[in-house]
Amino acid sequence: MYKKFFILFYLLLGLKSFSQIDVTFKVDMQYQIVSANGIYIAGSMQGWDPTSTSLTDNNGDNIWEVTLTLDENTEYQYKFINGNSWGSDETVVGDCSAGNGNRQLSTTNENMSLLAYVFNSCEFTQYGCMDENAINYDPLSNNDDGSCIYPQMDGCTDSLACNFNESATEDDSSCVYAVTGYDCDSNCVATDIQWVGDQDGDGFISIDNSTNLAYITLESYPNIGTASITINGELQLMNYTDWGANAHWYIALELNPSNIYNWTVEVSNFCATSQSISNSFTTDCQNTLNGIIQDLGCGCGEPAQQIGYDCLGNCIVDTDLDGICDEFEIDGCTDNLAINFDPLATDNDGSCVYPQIEGCTDSQACNYNPLANFDDNSCIYIDFELSNDTSICYSSTLEIIIDDIYSSYQWNNGETSNSIVINQAGTYFVTVTNEFGCQLSDSINVSFTPLPYIDVESSFNLCPNDTINLVILDNWISTLLVNFENGDTISENTPINIETAGQYQLFVTDSLGCVGFDIFEVVEDYNPIANFAYNFSSNILSTTNLSSNSNFFEWQVIHHEEVIRDTTENINIEIALCNNDTILLLAYNNCGVDSMISVFNPTNIEEMEHEYSVFPNPFKDVVILYSYEDFEKYYVSDINGKLIKSGMPSRVLNFEELEIGVYNLTLLKDNKYFTQKLLKF
Repeated sequence: MYKKFFILFYLLLGLKSFSQIDVTFKVDMQYQIVSANGIYIAGSMQGWDPTSTSLTDNNGDNIWEVTLTLDENTEYQYKFINGNSWGSDETVVGDCSAGNGNRQLSTTNENMSLLAYVFNSCEFTQYGCMDENAINYDPLSNNDDGSCIYPQMDGCTDSLACNFNESATEDDSSCVYAVTGYDCDSNCVATDIQWVGDQDGDGFISIDNSTNLAYITLESYPNIGTASITINGELQLMNYTDWGANAHWYIALELNPSNIYNWTVEVSNFCATSQSISNSFTTDCQNTLNGIIQDLGCGCGEPAQQIGYDCLGNCIVDTDLDGICDEFEIDGCTDNLAINFDPLATDNDGSCVYPQIEGCTDSQACNYNPLANFDDNSCIYIDFELSNDTSICYSSTLEIIIDDIYSSYQWNNGETSNSIVINQAGTYFVTVTNEFGCQLSDSINVSFTPLPYIDVESSFNLCPNDTINLVILDNWISTLLVNFENGDTISENTPINIETAGQYQLFVTDSLGCVGFDIFEVVEDYNPIANFAYNFSSNILSTTNLSSNSNFFEWQVIHHEEVIRDTTENINIEIALCNNDTILLLAYNNCGVDSMISVFNPTNIEEMEHEYSVFPNPFKDVVILYSYEDFEKYYVSDINGKLIKSGMPSRVLNFEELEIGVYNLTLLKDNKYFTQKLLKF
């Protein structure tokens, strides 16, 4: 594989550029009913098309706008359209008009934002600050948008504060407020409480039967302030209800039986005069207000407890917890199967005597007899288990076999034989039954291990005298390369070197013994061969590409110091070629690059003169060039014109590396070229 390098020269061409600016057009539609098709603009900048350029009103202020890129320092005419068709366009008269119903515009060399002209008018709408005292006063504005900004003055801006400053524009957190109930001069301004009592006459205490809560309620005048209550020394705030002129106060209590409640309520309003009221009430043993029911021992109004039992009817002493008090227990045999059963006995004293029943007394046995009281060694057992949980390679199968012989086998997948073949992951269990009807079950969990994943490219190109080195990065236990067509083993080691085209199958094995594979193909490729012919007529250079084994081309026509470059398969260009201009073709494929050079000499190629000669001809390896010192350079090309070799002339020219065939020898002298055919045998 050969690489050839060439020095290329490029001519940079200057491109002329045109400067443009952005211009924002605006129209005020607040006096129009906007068409359902929207608002459009048409003008000389876009070919007077009423359908291609629409405006938008994103903030809903009836000002529709669009930004276009126009040439700077240029005259334009335009108009707005309430819709997208002619007939809905405006006709403008005034200083903004071009005199023909259109609007006119002269662009500058900077971006422009035009006034929001009223549709069909030269009047305009300009939102902004209209207050001359504001620092952002806009003299062009004719609609105040509330954006005015004034010089900042720090101070208290809260009118409720004692030090409110009406001239302040920025609050500096200096506000000072009067204490609640007082004015800014520390005078008490709160209203006095005039009376506290039972306005509705329903008493101070009541019971809510749905919740069994007691309520203390009272009223005060006027309807202001707060109320606190002290009940048996505990202070609490009362709840408030608006009763118009009076305030209504209440609090809920969870009462305890047989208790005395002393309470005092104080109604106050900050620094003003307060009023208070006190009272008390009691509860009896049943938590009844002011009741007198007596407790006889088992609760308020309940009878006394019975002998041996508590008030709930439970035994006071019941050692064996059988529900019969110890003082009422009767010892004896309580089993009615015994021959000495005592129906009056409440506590079994172990004296029962039974008739002898032989059988299997082990509850774990298949033939267990719950009535047997004498074991006769007849117990029968089932003892089996499946293997431990396991994992198998994906797409493999696992056979589970029960070696012992039983009357029946019932698997959860419906099988009824002593073995099953598993090809799916899951939990499998079986119930076996022996000849005595005894059953035993066991299960096994089977999971699948994914097959090793190996992925190489589907195809490789193999260049002449080259080798494909296939490197396996994963740490597999083993690798195996097999000829896909005949199954022959190619390689069992990594890295894998492939020198022959064909189809291959690569197997890999992981640490669990699972096998994965991939199939790929190696395609024989060839070195590129560059070859072409050309025709030059009337300053038109056209080529015929004769290259083989190539999929990409690069042409370089070196004209003096200018390089014309092209990547098409053939070129057809206009150029004034001169003597010694060069035509170069580079032909590429995956295996490398080849080149062919042709030196343009349209008129100066002549037959070799008699005083010059090349001997021998035909030749084998070298030729003798007589009068070589008269020449400046030599070129050897094949019969298609492809340059094979060049260099400085010498008496002996070694062409040992040339293959057998016909060649052209060209010699340069005084800007003339002399040629002679050579035959190598």
